[in-house]
Amino acid sequence: MIRRVTVPTLFPPPAYAHASVVEAGARLAFLAGSVPLDADGRLVGEGDPVRQARQVIANLEEQLRAVGSDPGHVVATDVHVVSGDPAVLSAVRYVWRP
Repeated sequence: MIRRVTVPTLFPPPAYAHASVVEAGARLAFLAGSVPLDADGRLVGEGDPVRQARQVIANLEEQLRAVGSDPGHVVATDVHVVSGDPAVLSAVRYVWRP
């Protein structure tokens, strides 16, 4: 069984759910579209990659709560940083893994 979850406290995605939960002996949740937008769809931290990363993490935590989980149960993440500066990548990585 697949349950698709759109989190009411986040900006609604255009054509997908924030999370999909699969229960087949074990429960797995796949999260999508974690971007630095607030609940009204406004960019948070324009020009500030660290602030944007913090907003993405806050949105991910909302998604996890909506499916009954938390960051301690995350198996893997993919982080996409648009910058050629290695210091920016390091700063953003620190937000997720201090």
